[in-house]
Amino acid sequence: MQTSRRFFELPREVKRRYAEKDGAGAGYREIGAQTFEADKPEDLRESFDLHLDTPDSVYPEAEVPELMPLTRQFTDRCKELALRVLYLIAVGLKLEDRCFFDKNHFEMESKSFTGIRLLYYPEIKNPSDVKDKQTRCGEHSDWGSITLLFQDDVGGLEIKNVEGKFVEATPVEGTVLVNIADLLQRWTSDRLISAPHRVKMSTTGGSSSRQSVAFFVFPDNSTVVQSLDSAHKYPPIITADYAAEKIASTFY
Repeated sequence: MQTSRRFFELPREVKRRYAEKDGAGAGYREIGAQTFEADKPEDLRESFDLHLDTPDSVYPEAEVPELMPLTRQFTDRCKELALRVLYLIAVGLKLEDRCFFDKNHFEMESKSFTGIRLLYYPEIKNPSDVKDKQTRCGEHSDWGSITLLFQDDVGGLEIKNVEGKFVEATPVEGTVLVNIADLLQRWTSDRLISAPHRVKMSTTGGSSSRQSVAFFVFPDNSTVVQSLDSAHKYPPIITADYAAEKIASTFY
């Protein structure tokens, strides 16, 4: 995470050179670019999104030349881990075809919303700068199949449990947090739940800087997600359509 921190600590005008363009889904997003809760102020975070086929021009090679090779190596490892997790989920669900999820995540590198998000929550030095009801990241669930989350040791992430209460997801050194996401919940007719989560402010309104890296795993764009059992709790939906709806509702 030290490498991504170097990018986020660059001057604002430099970071803006690498801003997302034309809805490409890759590039830098400053504070206010995405908000999960429309009735609250903008989330206090920055991000840099990269897909597996992101062109070289999106990377800040002049300022942080090591970012491109490091993130590409990292995403390759994440892809391997994600497919292993999805295989184990298929085993746990006792699917007849244990490779079902593999087959529906075959085009991660080209025809998928799968990608990495580098996240940075700047230090808040003056609590009076925080608006009423403002948070670092508003309550939301992830949209794809699963998410692999890598955290620093600062903390702040909270997960809503089945009783509707938020509990802290305290960072554990050397571990990866795996989130079930919306489309896997639909596939399994709620056997696996896409838990809402958020990143809270400290009780005093101020906070040190925080970093995390999320690897969002989506089925292939053309995949039709429908119940794996006879429950048919959700209507079938095409992955690309679902993702497009979510993007339209949260980005500004």
